[in-house]
Amino acid sequence: MRTRRLFIALLASAATFAACGDATNPLRLGVAGTLPGTGDTLNVARIRVVNATTTTVFDVAQGGVIDTGNGSLGFGMSSRCVTVAASSPILDVRQTGTSVTFPGFNLTLQGAGRYTIIAFTDVTGATRFVTLFNNVFVPLSGQIGFSAFNAVSNGIAYDVFVTTPNAPLTATTPVAAAVLGGVNSAFVGIDATTPKQIRITTANSTTVVLDLGTVTFVSDVNTILVIAPPLPGSRTLRAFLVSGC
Repeated sequence: MRTRRLFIALLASAATFAACGDATNPLRLGVAGTLPGTGDTLNVARIRVVNATTTTVFDVAQGGVIDTGNGSLGFGMSSRCVTVAASSPILDVRQTGTSVTFPGFNLTLQGAGRYTIIAFTDVTGATRFVTLFNNVFVPLSGQIGFSAFNAVSNGIAYDVFVTTPNAPLTATTPVAAAVLGGVNSAFVGIDATTPKQIRITTANSTTVVLDLGTVTFVSDVNTILVIAPPLPGSRTLRAFLVSGC
């Protein structure tokens, strides 16, 4: 049952990814909400915003407009892919019900390409944002680029294992090692042609603190595992996968 739920969740992410360029949601530059210029590929950035905060619900607005799928994003939810002018992006992340940009949200991009922005709660309880540049890794055919981001501000570092189902952890090495809070691991290539099991341990340990079960990845799509805080009153970690734009 767990396998089926993870597979459905991944399909939902893939569907969101596929919908980013469909006719009902045309690609737009951030400047004045205009459409990208013909052949303007050097100044186009695609962005997905992800909510890994404990309780905050937010909207993603472009030019003051909250498009379908970009509003009331709670924990584990992500926006549709938004297209902006990389040199002067116009994009706001606001707490739902307000028109004020989150303090600390300052969208500065490295240039054209694909980005994932993750909102998380720091040790003080404030909402912080990290911008991950997905173009730093190009997967080989039949692979995905895989990275892990630790959105848990408890001072504990985690290892992430991506293996064939039920493979003993003592016989393999983590694909992401000692990932601290507010930090993401480097992208690595993961075979996407067969199902994989994702398990999270504390750093330098093979004792599993969260088993995500068996996952079927979507080939050629960079994917980020977000390690997230427990529900209030719980000690059990949460985690979810996010497909890049």
